[in-house]
Amino acid sequence: MPVGVILASVPSGELILYNRRAEEILGHSVLGRVADEYDTYGGVHPDGRPYSAEEYPTARAVLHGETIADHPMRYRRPDGTFVELLISARRIETANGLVAVCTFEDVSELRGVQASLQALNAELERRVADALAERKIFADIVESTDAFIQAADFEFRWLAINDASASEFERIFGVRPKVGDSMLDVLRDKPEHQAAVREVWARALAGEEFTEIDEFGDPSLDRRYYEMNFNTLRNDAGEAIGAFQVVYDVTDRLRRQNELEQTQAALRQAQKLEAMGQLTGGVAHDFNNLLMPILGGLDILQRSSRLSPRERKLLDGAIQSAERAKALVQRLLAFARRQPLQAGPVDVAAAIQAMGELIGSTTGPQISVSIDTPPILPPAHVDANQLEMAILNLAVNARDAMPTGGTLRLSATAEWVDAGHRAGLAPGHYVCISVSDTGEGMDEATRARAVEPFFSTKGLGRGTGLGLSMVHGLVAQCGGGLHISSRVGLGTNVEMFLPVSHGQRQPPLPSGETPVGAAHGRLLLVDDDAGVRATTRNMLEMLGYEVLEAASGPEALEVMESHTSVHALVTDHLMPDMTGDALSRIVRRRWPSTGVLIVSGYAEAEGLAPDLAHLAKPFRIDELARALRAVSSVHPCKG
Repeated sequence: MPVGVILASVPSGELILYNRRAEEILGHSVLGRVADEYDTYGGVHPDGRPYSAEEYPTARAVLHGETIADHPMRYRRPDGTFVELLISARRIETANGLVAVCTFEDVSELRGVQASLQALNAELERRVADALAERKIFADIVESTDAFIQAADFEFRWLAINDASASEFERIFGVRPKVGDSMLDVLRDKPEHQAAVREVWARALAGEEFTEIDEFGDPSLDRRYYEMNFNTLRNDAGEAIGAFQVVYDVTDRLRRQNELEQTQAALRQAQKLEAMGQLTGGVAHDFNNLLMPILGGLDILQRSSRLSPRERKLLDGAIQSAERAKALVQRLLAFARRQPLQAGPVDVAAAIQAMGELIGSTTGPQISVSIDTPPILPPAHVDANQLEMAILNLAVNARDAMPTGGTLRLSATAEWVDAGHRAGLAPGHYVCISVSDTGEGMDEATRARAVEPFFSTKGLGRGTGLGLSMVHGLVAQCGGGLHISSRVGLGTNVEMFLPVSHGQRQPPLPSGETPVGAAHGRLLLVDDDAGVRATTRNMLEMLGYEVLEAASGPEALEVMESHTSVHALVTDHLMPDMTGDALSRIVRRRWPSTGVLIVSGYAEAEGLAPDLAHLAKPFRIDELARALRAVSSVHPCKG
């Protein structure tokens, strides 16, 4: 990036020399008496005040002998555009007397600074030599620059080295070079660094002109990245006599570039996960609607007393498969963070202890299962069912990582987390659940992708790649965090951090089969899917309810108008013309004694009011019966 140069006499301020870049940067001619014509320049302070004539760095150098380094200035050009300048000014003694040298650069764009420095130096040398026939001015300018400039002959001996370069060399190698020294002799006691310096300079001394970034320095002192611009050094006759370099420390620039690349990569990953989450949530919702008639129909058939043992065995297998499909959808929705959690206080220690037998049967005899929970542990804020599924997923992953056996350890502790925690948590109280194994472990590349959806190392057909994604989605929904540590050959430790709950532990919901025909009452069933509607109607009638049907919200309102004593409304949520939420509000307003239960896919629950009872598809008869009992306005049929 060329800089503008102005030479002015002292004390008159008369212009001696300027370069073309000065006019390009400023946008106007710089001819005239500098000290008298500063009011034509457009320097502007950060608060908008224009610079006075005496405030310009050149004027301060001419009038007061000040030395100004890297003075920032916002400069308004005649065409109204602004340019950001970095200005340095100082007095120097020349053969023709005392002069003020002002250099300034356009730092609005930083790219190309190093590539243009050679042209700038050549321009400076030619103009100063032609105007003053004195190379000392150019030497003074080079000596005062922040760039590291060196020249060497074919024997690797320094022909020239500016103070900045000598100081930097001393800082990173521990020895200060001077003109006439051999860089190879100076680094004789550091053979590794001597070889690196020889290699890069040998290319330049062989006539190659190039720009390269590399790392140099003794690790015990400092190592930095430098951008080196090498060119052939020629005498007045044009003959090559060595090479010279212009060098900049670009360590901080590379670090900022790396941080930017990491941020961009994280943003792309977040966008990818968001897109996959939206797709997954939609697919899972549709799959739930497809599962509803399957699981509901199988549940109805299972209650028949006319099944042979073989038929019952086949039916049990079909229901197990349907339940596995339901669990898979829950994993998909947990990954997509679209599954509403029934979060509340959960006794984590009791949950882990209760799952010990199940985990032991899942892992097999070759794996020793160890459980370690303290006698006193605060409750965690989490969905109890989803927590059990998460622990089971982690246990299965641990089992698969130990094909020849090992130890699986489940533990829980209460922790206070400060800022900067390894799991990226906000400060506060958390319950940490740890699932560790002594298995194969993961390398860093695998660990970094472990929570990606559908990423699996288990091979085709052995894993869905959703286990850790579901766990990650669960803890994120609960306001917690996940941390994975692993070493190849030593094993893996997965930590779930869940916020401590300040509520009371909730007793488990009642379970068990509901007697068929035990309920009474007239219900209105609303669903736009005929298959789901037919299955749900059969379930309700088996429970003993009288069922009215409607395929949409408007049709449901017509049914309500034409019938009396509709004790409860059971409605889907997302339907054409009117949502279940909107229908429920109308029914509550016009028929306040009618209870309301919304049955829907998990993804649909996001738009529901929190005071509406909700049952997720697919469900079985027992779950439907319990949900209807919870709707307080369902009355027994009278007469």
